Amino acid sequence: MPNKFINMLILRRLLQLLQREFSMRNIAIELDLNRETVSVYHKRIEATGRNYEDLLRLSDGDLAAALQPRPATAEDPRLIDFMSRKEYFLNELEKRGVIRQLLLKEYKKVYPDCYGYTKFCGLLDQQLVLKGVSMYQEHRVGEILQIDFAGDKMSYVRPETRELVDCVVFVAILPYSGYTYVMALADATLPQLVKALNSCLRYFCGVPKYIKCDNMKQAVIKPSLYEPSLNELLE
Repeated sequence: MPNKFINMLILRRLLQLLQREFSMRNIAIELDLNRETVSVYHKRIEATGRNYEDLLRLSDGDLAAALQPRPATAEDPRLIDFMSRKEYFLNELEKRGVIRQLLLKEYKKVYPDCYGYTKFCGLLDQQLVLKGVSMYQEHRVGEILQIDFAGDKMSYVRPETRELVDCVVFVAILPYSGYTYVMALADATLPQLVKALNSCLRYFCGVPKYIKCDNMKQAVIKPSLYEPSLNELLE
């Protein structure tokens, strides 16, 4: 994913890893976060005075509220300036090709005394958690597999010919654990989808009770809110 941030799924995974007594370093590696971000959230979690199990039971909104940063006792002008620009930063990160290093480089041109990269990323992560609050859904282990194609095509260089080859990307996730399977495919046709699904289920070593997609045209012949018509091959 471009513009990585700590969303609610990752935050819940962080709580699970803390519950299992993972070190800060190992959590940062496991979740692909910088260590300062992990440390900041660990301190906030400890400051709530609640155990990990209680926090995991909260809805996304309640969990985000519980971990919202406390107001600083001394006003830091760098923090004040960052907060005044936070909406701009968050909107820019949603644009294709905008990465945090570029955003900070531009920020330093207008405010040279701003935070360094690590602190800047930590503050962005905090704001993205609050912005990313969504409806809480209860998932059971292995019950649902969610599938879709990534929005943008990717490409690779064929070693033999140096030819640039476009490919679509199939993504599947088990929402309870966040375990993910990703596979590049030649195209988004039904045979390629079936190939990816078979490979995915072999990778997970099991079959879920339900496979869920968002009206994927390869799977759904006739969309409907209540009774969509599915392709026989996938039924």
